[in-house]
Amino acid sequence: MALKNKLGINDNLILAQEEEKITKKKALELFDKKIIELIKCHKEHLMK
Repeated sequence: MALKNKLGINDNLILAQEEEKITKKKALELFDKKIIELIKCHKEHLMK
């Protein structure tokens, strides 16, 4: 039996799969954000 969680999922396997999806999505968002920030910094540096 799974512990209580914010997703309301009681199955350990399904909970683990959903947590993995969320983690990968967050990691991709952070990666994309960092890439965008690096591009902005690079453009600013080139314009100087």
